Amino acid sequence: MANARTYNFKHRQITQGYSAFASSQPNSEDALRPLTVEINALKQLDAAWPDDSPLPPDTRITDAESKAITDAYFFNLLDQPGPAAIQAIVKNPASAAAAIHDFTDNVNKLRKTAANIAEQFQAVAESADLLNSTVFPPSQPLWEALKKRLTDLGPTPAGWPDSHLSDTLNQVNSVLAAIHTTDAHELQKFAEAGTPPALTLAVCARFPTVHGDADLDVSIFQTLKKNVSPVPPVVISQLGDLWASRMQSVVDPAGAAHLLDLAGGLGLTKPHRELALDYYNARLADLKSRAGAQQSVDQQKQAIQAFLDQTAPVADAPWPLAQDDKQAVRRIAAELALGLHPPPPVKLSSEFQPTTDGSNDYIYVPGFDPGHPMRFKRVHNKTTGSTFYLCTTEVSVGWFIGMFSDPHREVTLRHLLDFTVPGKMCGPSGWRTNFFRGGIEVNHDRSWLAFANHNWDSDDSRYIPSGDGPTGLTPMQYVSPLASMYAAWLVGCRLPTVDEWQSAYESDARDSDDNCSGGNWQKLRAYINGLSPPDISAITCHRFRTELGIETEDGQPLLFDGSLRPDNGDNLWFREVPPNAAGFHDMRGNVAEWVLAAAPDQPAPRFEDDRPLTVADETGSHPVAKQDDPALSTLYTHCMRIGLSTISGKNDDPEKPAPLPQESKVNHHHQFFDVGFRLAMNDPSTPTVPNLVTLVQRLQPVAP
Repeated sequence: MANARTYNFKHRQITQGYSAFASSQPNSEDALRPLTVEINALKQLDAAWPDDSPLPPDTRITDAESKAITDAYFFNLLDQPGPAAIQAIVKNPASAAAAIHDFTDNVNKLRKTAANIAEQFQAVAESADLLNSTVFPPSQPLWEALKKRLTDLGPTPAGWPDSHLSDTLNQVNSVLAAIHTTDAHELQKFAEAGTPPALTLAVCARFPTVHGDADLDVSIFQTLKKNVSPVPPVVISQLGDLWASRMQSVVDPAGAAHLLDLAGGLGLTKPHRELALDYYNARLADLKSRAGAQQSVDQQKQAIQAFLDQTAPVADAPWPLAQDDKQAVRRIAAELALGLHPPPPVKLSSEFQPTTDGSNDYIYVPGFDPGHPMRFKRVHNKTTGSTFYLCTTEVSVGWFIGMFSDPHREVTLRHLLDFTVPGKMCGPSGWRTNFFRGGIEVNHDRSWLAFANHNWDSDDSRYIPSGDGPTGLTPMQYVSPLASMYAAWLVGCRLPTVDEWQSAYESDARDSDDNCSGGNWQKLRAYINGLSPPDISAITCHRFRTELGIETEDGQPLLFDGSLRPDNGDNLWFREVPPNAAGFHDMRGNVAEWVLAAAPDQPAPRFEDDRPLTVADETGSHPVAKQDDPALSTLYTHCMRIGLSTISGKNDDPEKPAPLPQESKVNHHHQFFDVGFRLAMNDPSTPTVPNLVTLVQRLQPVAP
């Protein structure tokens, strides 16, 4: 049987707990009144029983009596003096045990509630530490355990101090909701809440794995940047991957541009240039998958056109690509655009006849000069395997003049060729303007190798070659690429491409009779270097030296790497074009030649008509007014010089094409004293329609 000592011990235990609790919770006395009642009751029990006095032996009472005593005690205790209440209970020994038993049960319940409330406060305090933590990523098991702990402790009974457990549990539930959500709009709501930090970091843990459209994601990210400093690097990295994926999947250039604009405010680690290339290369991959051999030609063309439409803006200024990237993009677009619009079949005139000796050659006999036929040999393109025909010799001055004896052609030619260039540039010229009859003619002036009206050197005999000077067989030079294209077009021919020219150069049909710099040229070069012209002629002399590759534009000497021609050779500059040459002649030396850069299986830019002047390139078919028309800027990017000339050195590479230089004081409208051209024509037995599948499949992505 319990005795009063037991209650005395409980009294001291609860009193100490109450005192500690009350001191840590200011202004809580009213809220803790149930504990106060318990303590006062225990104090009264202590006063009623000595420590060693046993309880009365007859303690059994009925439930009704127990309830009556309990009600009397609990409802009257606060209104009656404590000792009187206890004495009232003690006077009835039969009821004392039940009363004390009920009292003890209530005390235990109060104590348990107090302990629960204390644990609530402890749990809320620990939760606050976690909610304000910046640990990333948040541990889902930890937050699940915390939720269970708070749930098991609640709710707070009425009349007890508020531990704010309910508010804390709501915050914990928000963190878990952010960790589990699959709704980007809900993530945005959590991000906008701003607090507690754990909630914002929970959003970071879920974003951008969970994402919405691009605009919503930017809004979420911008909100996170305001509330988290710094945003975890993994979030930025994953957002960069998401943006790259979006750039690869969007097919609308406007949509891609919008994504790039949005990316500007994200601070992604992936450069915008790479994002732009992700879009471009993905569209190129789409094109390759859509333009295969299993598709019809119409489907292939539709796929190519769709690609061109999708990527048209990529090379424009707003797109964040490097200049080299944009050039690569333009090159691919050019190849594809020309592939969609191949040149029409060319009908050769009766002046072209196939040979009957089994050589598969064609002989072209100009009607105005039947004594100097031109031979065309069939060549296999080393890159594509297709066949074409190339003239074995360079175009001569006489042939060029004969082609433009027609008044209409001469008028047209004046738009494509500056007749005054030879005089302006001071270098050797095999032709000149006929000021009396108009047009051009063979330059019979005795000093044709150095501008006739120069006055910077009195001994012009040094510039006069052996023999009678230029003839109709002197190679044509000082000719612009556009004038060359026009002349070729007039007879159903064209300029060769770089690949075609190289294929002919590497074939067995090329002869080895080169005409590059020799002893006479070296002697003349040394002589010219030693000249000291008077001031009045210094500019003219400088032009001559720069034109001939003796010094740079700023007057610095250019080194010369030696001779390829025998020292006793009598050709100072050019040698005549042989008629009907059996093999490809003067591909290494005499004059360099105009060629067009074009991709394999891809038609090069072309001359289309002279009424009005019309050319075609990847930008389409368009009329031009003259050779410096801005509309020709794209075409000129395809114009190259190849092969060596009479002043080339022995170590120069004849197969290396050289692009057009920028306009300067030493060249004019792309006319050079040592550059001419030779004619090429399509194989009459080969269709001119390009293989679109081959064209597309060989395209390579632009490297990031």
